Amino acid sequence: MKLKKQKKRHFFHIVDYSPWPLLIATAALFFTLSLGVYFTRIEYSLLCVYWQLFLIILIMYKWWKDVNTESVFLGAHTRIVVKGLWLGFILFMLSEVMIFFVFFWGYFHYSLTTAYEIGFYWPAVGVSLVKTYRLPLLNTLILILSGITLTIAHKSLLIGDYRNTQIRLILTILLGLTFEILQVMEYSLIPYNMNDAVFGNIFYFLTGLHGFHVLVGIIFLTVCFVRLKKGYLLKESHIGFEFAIWYWHFVDIVWILLFFVVYWW
Repeated sequence: MKLKKQKKRHFFHIVDYSPWPLLIATAALFFTLSLGVYFTRIEYSLLCVYWQLFLIILIMYKWWKDVNTESVFLGAHTRIVVKGLWLGFILFMLSEVMIFFVFFWGYFHYSLTTAYEIGFYWPAVGVSLVKTYRLPLLNTLILILSGITLTIAHKSLLIGDYRNTQIRLILTILLGLTFEILQVMEYSLIPYNMNDAVFGNIFYFLTGLHGFHVLVGIIFLTVCFVRLKKGYLLKESHIGFEFAIWYWHFVDIVWILLFFVVYWW
């Protein structure tokens, strides 16, 4: 006897079975292991790391494509579902705040209570600091400018000016890429490395973690640009773009704190 398909009597989205969460978790695990092996064994091929990163990007693309189909074509993102997405993203941002809070806490712990091992001096004796008003200041201005262009792009979208939204969104992405390039240049000019006392370790971890978040933000904005180009982002409905804006402004604020704490102070 065949069971009749029950009619949907709620506004929630019951997600279909999907392989992407399990696959991306597995790919992320092997990517982390590959990085760990690469950093400890010089002869380990970097191609394995790139291969794992390629798999992560491919799975992300397929997963985002399914989410876009659910939202645009199936109409699964009802008002209640959107509220749930907002709550989930807010909790995600709070977790990001806690991650950076932990490492800022570590920075202040070692800088305000200097130990014998580093000569009772912060940074440790022999560590040459980066010039604050050169690349770090330029990067700060670039990131602040990118936040302004992104805000203007959002204003353009709200009034239905999609062409100017695309132009300003591309400009924001280019500014983000410029920031990343200058950060790599700065690393090549710094006279110390991650093994130079606790200052070098925390410096590279804080700035590197932030640089990774900028890279994620660039991917986030690029996906929004593609969706905007295809007509999936409208002035009435663009929750994904709003999430990207929140994320990018968070990255801006963290860098401003980094500039004043790590470079200037």
